[in-house]
Amino acid sequence: MAIELKNVTHVYQARVEMNIVALNNIDLTIEDGELLALIGHTGSGKSTLAQHLNGLLKPTSGKVLIDGEDINENRSKYRFEVGLVFQYPEYQLFEETVKKDIAFGPKNMGLTEDEINQRVKSAMELVGLNYEEIGEKSPFELSGGQMRRVALAGVLAMQPRYLVLDEPTAGLDPKGRYYLLNDIKRLHEQGTTIVIISHSMDDVAWLAERIAVMERGRIVKTGSPKDIFSQYSFLSDMGLDVPQASELSYKLIEKGVPIKNCFKLEELADELQNLLKNGGKTGA
Repeated sequence: MAIELKNVTHVYQARVEMNIVALNNIDLTIEDGELLALIGHTGSGKSTLAQHLNGLLKPTSGKVLIDGEDINENRSKYRFEVGLVFQYPEYQLFEETVKKDIAFGPKNMGLTEDEINQRVKSAMELVGLNYEEIGEKSPFELSGGQMRRVALAGVLAMQPRYLVLDEPTAGLDPKGRYYLLNDIKRLHEQGTTIVIISHSMDDVAWLAERIAVMERGRIVKTGSPKDIFSQYSFLSDMGLDVPQASELSYKLIEKGVPIKNCFKLEELADELQNLLKNGGKTGA
């Protein structure tokens, strides 16, 4: 089925005399099996929206539905259905060993010891961590990228149907970023529905099937990466970057180079290679 947000508004009461509208009449459907990216400048409402998807925040008005059921009528159930990984999740690691940290969620689900152990091992395998090598280690002995993957495994061990990731690669070195992005891509290919919030347009271009652009608590545009990243002026006016490939191809097109707008580097490389092969002409 799907997650549906219907007329969702969320108002933070900062002081008695002042309210902050974080979400303003949001309508959005997240289809089963898709990978949706939420983009927008800081303060546009992305993280607030994410926290509505598993009932961590409750709408001031409107409804969040999963399979047609209002999640706020059974919030404890849907917190296991929708796994939410916060920005810098490694700061939330607290157990003395990796396997104990990953087991924390399944224990709260009331599973047996055998079920918990199996879920820990499966979750570690999903994110490319070796149970025998690091299961007994302190998570704080690991690299930043490994700690992030331990935190992700802790959510995956609860076997959520949906996975929401808030800035998953923020602060990671190139190696850690590469491994984590591959983990996310593999999880999606295996059927997990994923919502990703990111300021990295290159990450979005590589992963997303659909993009929702947010501004001032509203969704102002949705579309495929090709649709969104071809609107260079629109994104620029909103203070948003575009993927490196989009920026370079846009500048080449401005200079009169006959190529199409590309949002992935490999696509741009193919375009330029074809251009050279055909003596400066595309399409052959």
